[in-house]
Amino acid sequence: MYYVKGLRVGFLLILLGLGGGAVERSWAQAVEVGSCQECHSREKEKKLRNPVPLWQKSIHAAHQVSCDGCHGGDPKAGAKEAAKLAKNGYLGKPEEEQIPDFCGQCHGTERENFFKGPHGEALKEGEDAPVCTACHGSHRVRSPDLEKIITEEACSDCHEFPDSQKIKDSLIRINGRLRKAELLLGEVWRKGMDVDPMRRELQSVKEEVEKLAHEMAVNRTVQQEPQLASAIEKAMGNLSRLDREADRRRLAGAVSIGFLLVGLIVAIGYRRTLHS
Repeated sequence: MYYVKGLRVGFLLILLGLGGGAVERSWAQAVEVGSCQECHSREKEKKLRNPVPLWQKSIHAAHQVSCDGCHGGDPKAGAKEAAKLAKNGYLGKPEEEQIPDFCGQCHGTERENFFKGPHGEALKEGEDAPVCTACHGSHRVRSPDLEKIITEEACSDCHEFPDSQKIKDSLIRINGRLRKAELLLGEVWRKGMDVDPMRRELQSVKEEVEKLAHEMAVNRTVQQEPQLASAIEKAMGNLSRLDREADRRRLAGAVSIGFLLVGLIVAIGYRRTLHS
């Protein structure tokens, strides 16, 4: 009897242990959704609540970069005091002049290019200048779109818009050529041709365009456009040559198969004639 009771007690303890573990895991899973968002979405103050829906529509959210990716802290902590401890790497909100370094934690190349241009130079001199958030936004960080980023409304607060328009027009023209080249590259690759050399050429152009877009230096952008256009045209010429070669190979293959089929039909007919 005591043995049976002991078994029952042991069984109950095991169940309680499993139950406790299940609760623990459930809490951990709930927190992994993001304790930052969980708390901030319930805040009464708009400035604390609004970042959540903005972030949810951002390119950061699409790439699973959450609040702690920029602001630091521990999103799995149950209390905000624990989440924001310095030992957990909490950085908080940066001052405007700190933003390029703040974003540069992940986007180091973009930061480097920014400081090579007039905006970065002005910021280093202690002057007011647009930083990353002026173009990309803060919480609703957008995928780069020149039509939306370089606008008269955004640029003319500090200087005349025509220079910005020149940069915008140059970059849009280069990007248009790049898109056409990349479409052709995809078509030729699907035909089984080796497109790696052209892929590397186009990647170099793309990196140079990204560099110019973050430098925002009008003279350099306008001067670079013909060289970049020439590099794209060269790659497209090589891709077109490969495309024609792929079509010739396909045609030759089809003709060969056709001859084989005709030969097979003739052989079958001849064999039947012999039998008859």
